[in-house]
Amino acid sequence: MPRTPGGGLEPGSVPEAGDLRFWLTTLYSGGFEGGHFTRSGYDANGNTVAGPLHRHEVSLDYTRVELTADYAVSAQWSASVRVPWEQKAQHASITMIEPATPAEREAMIRGMNVHHRNATYRGLGDLMVLAHRRAGEHLMFGAGFTLPTGHTVENPYLLGERGIEHVHIQFGSGTFDPIFEASYFGPLSAFVAARVPLYENSRTFRAPAEFSAGIGKSWRTTDRIRTRAEIIAFRQGYGEWDGVRDENTGLVATSATLGATVRLHNATLSADVRVPISQRTLAEGDAFKQGPAVMMTVGVLRRRH
Repeated sequence: MPRTPGGGLEPGSVPEAGDLRFWLTTLYSGGFEGGHFTRSGYDANGNTVAGPLHRHEVSLDYTRVELTADYAVSAQWSASVRVPWEQKAQHASITMIEPATPAEREAMIRGMNVHHRNATYRGLGDLMVLAHRRAGEHLMFGAGFTLPTGHTVENPYLLGERGIEHVHIQFGSGTFDPIFEASYFGPLSAFVAARVPLYENSRTFRAPAEFSAGIGKSWRTTDRIRTRAEIIAFRQGYGEWDGVRDENTGLVATSATLGATVRLHNATLSADVRVPISQRTLAEGDAFKQGPAVMMTVGVLRRRH
């Protein structure tokens, strides 16, 4: 579940009715790794042929830019919209496990190119609309839904069975998905967030549920600078194509984040570095393990008075 670093209210930061806050976050992560073993390829006529054992190695460089606008209806209630844009640069190669003839290698390469290619994909993600309720000085709860604005694809497994070139990468779920958040701001900060798709889209895909939670500590280094450290846990379940489990989904991961925020009058500038601690995929598919990430966030507050 995407989360804007530095975007939450800090202790003592009480909104006023009419406050309008903007955050622009840029995240870059290289080294997403995936892949799978296979013994199949395609001949020159597009027919599936058996061959020696080999592995499709797939990596991804991921960039996300997210604009968040939050309007305070009162000191307790606010509404926000998040607009994400993503770039996914995919790289594919073959690792030989068993010896192969030149003809078999050509069949393997054709097979890889049907499923994975060196290509860069860009597009708008699913917009998010939320309402937030502040409970006291330290607690905030949020709920809302996503809008299916992100690009989706046809069932890649059916296309692959027919030898038709296809793409697994998507930018949205194609459905309206409930999202939930809760945050605590104090000597220790904590958050939980969830996105739970409830039905399949028009292309028969039901996106996986995603859950994340974190706990951290922040320190006021100077009057204008605050530093922080956070541990985050993430779980992505399985997606489904027409009721059949998508083996390219499913990940459990933990990561650590170090960051700092500089406050400049009515603006803030945040920088964060996120490093994976442990990861495991739930199946032997092409679910990507995450790489280190760098995030930059600019926040601006426009007050009515």
